[in-house]
Amino acid sequence: MITKGHGPELYEASRVPLYRCWKNASRDLGFQIVQTEHVDVSVYPWEVERGVDANAVTRQASVCVVPEGKSGGYGHRATTAAMLGCVPPFTKERFSFPVFHEEIDWKSLSLHVPPAELPRLPQVLEAADVEAKRARLGGVRRRLLWASIYSDCRLAPGEGGAADAFDTLMATLRRPRVHFRRGAEHRAPRAPEPLPRLDAWMRALPGAEGCAWPERRRG
Repeated sequence: MITKGHGPELYEASRVPLYRCWKNASRDLGFQIVQTEHVDVSVYPWEVERGVDANAVTRQASVCVVPEGKSGGYGHRATTAAMLGCVPPFTKERFSFPVFHEEIDWKSLSLHVPPAELPRLPQVLEAADVEAKRARLGGVRRRLLWASIYSDCRLAPGEGGAADAFDTLMATLRRPRVHFRRGAEHRAPRAPEPLPRLDAWMRALPGAEGCAWPERRRG
């Protein structure tokens, strides 16, 4: 879990609460949160942990967290998780969408745990039918790969259907454009990005009593 900021006092709310709430307690709850940031402006030296082989860990896991990427999306993380049979919990706000959401029913394949619900992550995982979601992931693997351009990544013939990511993209582009409509998920309060405000916001959430919110080093 890289928690480095993306500007002065600006941190991704999809990452910091996950690390602050569950880094120390996660091993006793059947999951593991590892701090992979090493820039000491963002984390203290004693918070840095030994790096892990993410792919090796993913192969042995049932659930693999997918925070937002540098451009605000999920990038390749959801694809990597799906290819390795790992259910992705997206940790960005609920108004965001995963890749190819127009064609892929991510609700049946993944979890969505926005920052406000991260203090309750164990309960969310406990309530989810993870194995059913893992079973469905097999049906969309090819749709996430550019198999017709690069390779099928050793998928068996017919595994994941006949359509690949190129076909999925073309199907998405053929869909009529829909005018944006602001829904309840857009009007809901969002997690603030400035760290002092994010700390105060998180402390007020149900279940956040055990989260650690130390003062940050400035520099």
